[in-house]
Amino acid sequence: MTLNALTMTSHAFDTRIRPARPLLILLTIVALSACGVEAVGSAASGAAVKKQEIEQGQVQKEAVQQQLQQALEQGRQRQQALEQSTR
Repeated sequence: MTLNALTMTSHAFDTRIRPARPLLILLTIVALSACGVEAVGSAASGAAVKKQEIEQGQVQKEAVQQQLQQALEQGRQRQQALEQSTR
C-alpha cells in the first residue's frame, strides 16, 4: 500500500466516524444516567420499606404497652380483691 492510499484510507475512516462520535457520546451518557436512575429508584424503594417497618414496629410497641397496662391493672385488681377478702 502506498503512502497516498494509506492517507486516503485514514481520511475516509475519519469522515465516517466523526459524525457518529456525538451520537456515541450521547448514548454513553444516557446509559450511565439510567444506572443512576435505577439506583435512586432502589434507594426510594428501600426507604419506603424501612418506613413501613418502622410504622409496623410502632404499632407493635403500642400493642405491647397496652397489654402491659392491662396486665398491671389486672394485678392491682387481684391484689385489692385479696386484701378485701382477708379483712
